[in-house]
Amino acid sequence: MTLYRPSLIYFINTSFRTIYALSVLQNLPDFGVIVAILWNIWKAINNFIFRHHLLDPRRVVDQSLATAQAAPSSSIATGTTNQSHISPAELWRPPEPGALKVNIDGAFQLGGSEGTMACILRDHHGSFINGLTRSFPASSALQAEFHALSITLRYLMEKKRASDRLVIGSDSKILVDSVMHLLDPPWEVRSLFAEAAALLREFSNLGIRFCERGANFGADWAAKAHKSGSLPSNWASSPPSTLLDILYADALAAKCNIHSF
Repeated sequence: MTLYRPSLIYFINTSFRTIYALSVLQNLPDFGVIVAILWNIWKAINNFIFRHHLLDPRRVVDQSLATAQAAPSSSIATGTTNQSHISPAELWRPPEPGALKVNIDGAFQLGGSEGTMACILRDHHGSFINGLTRSFPASSALQAEFHALSITLRYLMEKKRASDRLVIGSDSKILVDSVMHLLDPPWEVRSLFAEAAALLREFSNLGIRFCERGANFGADWAAKAHKSGSLPSNWASSPPSTLLDILYADALAAKCNIHSF
């Protein structure tokens, strides 16, 4: 059945994030009802798959209307009282025109001995330019994050982008603060930090910024998909629909020129 396809669940989840982001950014309170409907559809599908609950469209509609009526439209638009409000910090931010945004993420499963990473390159339109995933030995999530940075920097150098205007986004605050010399790197990653620091000196116009996990959703998904073995080997040249849904949602929420997709 199509309901068991992971891409459908990701698509609905991504659609919810996109429309809610638009309701926040564009101050559209009427989107509250749509948000409530999408949210309840998403919950119903999860209950169907994981708890074997029957799907009841009428109940979903009733729950959605009740949710929308319970939350005043002003709180949906401004996020002042709605606890499910998506902060602007959770939204992907495009780079300046002429620059590239490189989101990176490392994935590690507790008790394992291998990590995976992903980097996603996009332009100021939000268009996907290229990407990379790799596996490597690791013993902690923090090591995976530092490996992700070094592997990405080598990849960018191989692609002759060391002189390009680049902005790297990572949801690891320890990594970003270490690179920005705001703290000393923990002992377990000091050798990895030294490796990354040496590579960073090869770049003439590169900045690194911390981003919330929600703003790093594409790289996070790709790293985990690579780890599970569900990511095709040619994903960078032919991105799977799930990833395209995520990137499209990011671009739409950021008010990018989506016609360039």
